[in-house]
Amino acid sequence: MAHSSNVCVQCEAGFPHPPTALCKQTEDAIAQSIKEAVATLGRPQKAPEDMKDPLSSGRKRAAEILPDTLLETMICEWALLKKAGGGVYPIEGCHGNKATDRHHGPDKNTLNNERGVNLHGICSFCHNRWHAKNDPTYQEPRPVGQSWTPNGEWSPHNSEDRMTVKQALINELTRYKD
Repeated sequence: MAHSSNVCVQCEAGFPHPPTALCKQTEDAIAQSIKEAVATLGRPQKAPEDMKDPLSSGRKRAAEILPDTLLETMICEWALLKKAGGGVYPIEGCHGNKATDRHHGPDKNTLNNERGVNLHGICSFCHNRWHAKNDPTYQEPRPVGQSWTPNGEWSPHNSEDRMTVKQALINELTRYKD
């Protein structure tokens, strides 16, 4: 069988790989094929009803998605946001503190780990303030492995509405006076 030197062997084999000079695929297509290949690694994840401890399992999954090594390099994802975290009482974010905590919300189901929507890397200041305002709006007991959203009208996390650093610093100074 003759071999053509103008063919990317990895593309021909359907093997996910970084782009080469001979690739027929676009970088987006290659990235998608790598993502699909990685998704098939390991055993399938258990359904919530098959887990011994869905709360702990969800937190472990969140730690895989947002590992400590990444969290340690981040600025709070809620910095400079006017309506961070969603819930019944979204908060105004910090001025740019170091991220220290993983946060699930407004759906407090730890199996809901959609980054930037329900799983966030945030500072302890924003984390504690959000929980202080919003925890009373959740009905106990916590449902196991199911969505756990606030009672009443609530909003999703809003990453669009922003404030200036000056506004965030003024907010922070005002909170310290209280």
